[in-house]
Amino acid sequence: MKLKSLLLGLAVIGLSGCSTLGEIPERKLALFRATVLIEHDKGHLTGFLVDKDRVLTVSNDVPDDGLEISFFHGEEDQGEVIWRDEGHDLALVKITVPDRYKVPRLRCYSPTPKLYYETIGHPISARWVLTGGYFHDLEPVGDRYRVLSYPLALGMAGAPMYDMWGNMMGIVHAILASRREGADAQNGEFKDYGYGLMRPASGFCDDLKRALADNA
Repeated sequence: MKLKSLLLGLAVIGLSGCSTLGEIPERKLALFRATVLIEHDKGHLTGFLVDKDRVLTVSNDVPDDGLEISFFHGEEDQGEVIWRDEGHDLALVKITVPDRYKVPRLRCYSPTPKLYYETIGHPISARWVLTGGYFHDLEPVGDRYRVLSYPLALGMAGAPMYDMWGNMMGIVHAILASRREGADAQNGEFKDYGYGLMRPASGFCDDLKRALADNA
C-alpha cells in the first residue's frame, strides 16, 4: 500500500462525514483540542494536555527548550521540558494553555481484549489525524508496550490513546517500522511507518501524578 493512500485512509477514518468543525461531535472535538503539535529543529511529534499548563509527550530526541507548540484552533506557544522520566521515556512540557482547551480524564488501567480505542496525532505532513481500532493481541513487547492494530507514521510518537468514553488510557511510544523508503524512491520524503507501540497509562500513571504535583 502506498503511504499517500494509507494517510488518506487514516484521514477518512478520522473525519468521515465532518466537513466543518461545527459538525464534529463535541466529545470528539474535545479530544482534538486536548492534542497538540510539538515542533523543534529536528522534526515534530505529538503531545497532549495532562494539566492546565502541562503537556505530556515522549522524551526521546526532544530538546529541553525551543519547542513550538500548536493548538487545534491555531494558537501557538513556546514550550520547555520541566521533567523527564527516562525509564518510561516520558517528558512534561510547560506551556500556556488557552481557556477553551480542557484536560482529558486520565484512566490508570491496562487495555483489555476487544476494547475500542482512538489515537490523534500528526503523521508525516498530516495534522490532527484521528484513527481508531480494537485491541486484538495483548502480548507485551519488552514487558511494557502493547502493539496497536493499525499502522502509524512518523510524527505520531507522543500521541494520546483514548478509550471509547474519551478517557486518556495510554500513549504512543514508537513505530515498528515495516518500510523505509530511500532518497531515490518515488516517495523518498516519507521515512518510516508501521504498527505502533503504545504504553498503557497503568504503567506510568503514578509517576506522572507525582511529577505533576512536584512541578505544580
